Amino acid sequence: MSCIKVVFAGTGSALHPYRGQSSIVLDVAGVLIAVDLGCSALNVLARLGFDPVEVNYVIATHGHYDHLCGIPHLAFLKTFRGTPRLSLAGPYEALEALSKIVSTIRGDRSISISYRAVDELASVGVKVNTFEALHTVPALSVSIEYSGLRVVVSGDTKPADHFKSIAKDAALAVHEATMPPGEASRAAAKGHSTVDQALEQVSVASLGALYHLTPASEEAALKMGGVRGVLIPLDGTVIKIC
Repeated sequence: MSCIKVVFAGTGSALHPYRGQSSIVLDVAGVLIAVDLGCSALNVLARLGFDPVEVNYVIATHGHYDHLCGIPHLAFLKTFRGTPRLSLAGPYEALEALSKIVSTIRGDRSISISYRAVDELASVGVKVNTFEALHTVPALSVSIEYSGLRVVVSGDTKPADHFKSIAKDAALAVHEATMPPGEASRAAAKGHSTVDQALEQVSVASLGALYHLTPASEEAALKMGGVRGVLIPLDGTVIKIC
């Protein structure tokens, strides 16, 4: 039976004292695909026994640095280790920022960067669809399908009907939960979701999980997620979807 291993390599927001920045890494038949790559994501992967330089595909949901800061680290490791393959995808603004940052990392050795990660993944039987996220900058949510299994990751976003329609009956839907309940207006102004809104967004999937937690939202997420049967994973949590 074909399965997808989902690694929560970062479950916090931009600055959380105990959680790294957002990063979801999928192991699909030995192919490692990252949806965002936070600053400490590669350390988490190494701790779990993955070789971080085998992350060859990264889909950046948007151009905010806390979602991208692990990519220069990855580029450095690939250059240092001589494993130069790296394919990226994401909004134009995110890729433009990444190109400038990564260009400073390459040093004397070259690293070949492609911006066609979605097309390349299709050749190994992985279907990637991106759709609009409602954030303060151009942003994407991501759906990844393999062997009849679908994992949907929100990135940073306000609640959106189209997320729920795509997450319906997904094997796993992961949604940001940046703000505690009762702060919907503030969350909307910042392009984020509250815990109760996020729980509603993932309710249509077979399994839901919340991430991009702040210290203010974490306590509510742990309480309310448990009641709803939704995962509130720690950094380093790995689940197997079959």
